[in-house]
Amino acid sequence: MRPGIADSKDEALTHIRRISLGRHDEEQASAYLDYGPEVIRYLEDHTPLKLTIESSPDYYADLPGGKPHGRQLYPDPALMIPLLKEAEKAQPVLARVRRDPVPFFLGLRDVWAEGRGLIGPLALACVDRGINMLLDTRARQLLVAESSASAPSRKDGTSSLEPGGESCWQQADLSGTTR
Repeated sequence: MRPGIADSKDEALTHIRRISLGRHDEEQASAYLDYGPEVIRYLEDHTPLKLTIESSPDYYADLPGGKPHGRQLYPDPALMIPLLKEAEKAQPVLARVRRDPVPFFLGLRDVWAEGRGLIGPLALACVDRGINMLLDTRARQLLVAESSASAPSRKDGTSSLEPGGESCWQQADLSGTTR
């Protein structure tokens, strides 16, 4: 939430319960609200990603727990667009980040806005760390044991990790650190 905008976990849970019509997982919704801010801080501290609060109203702001503004985060276009345009010149992998296929109702946006503005900085963080990104590889399963997750296998049953390489989703420790 933006400083000065009142909100609470209870209000957010009330809103989730109402808009999901009871089809949500209460434990997951609670964890999302508890750990979401920590995840955002981590991403902004450890990747080039910088987010901003969208000024448009919440969907269903009129329903219980809804807020007129302040809950939607987007890549900050003032920071992300110039950074990604420059990085694209030196990092060919960024050209592989899919462009938005949908025409925009309010005119054209920059190609590094919205979803591409979110994925681009995360891809750059992988490149900066020497992490091998597996392109054109569909994940079919995420293996979770205790508090860590490891890369799934490919359709043919072989490991989705290339020999000697580390994947962005290899060995993510769900307790808060990476291995």
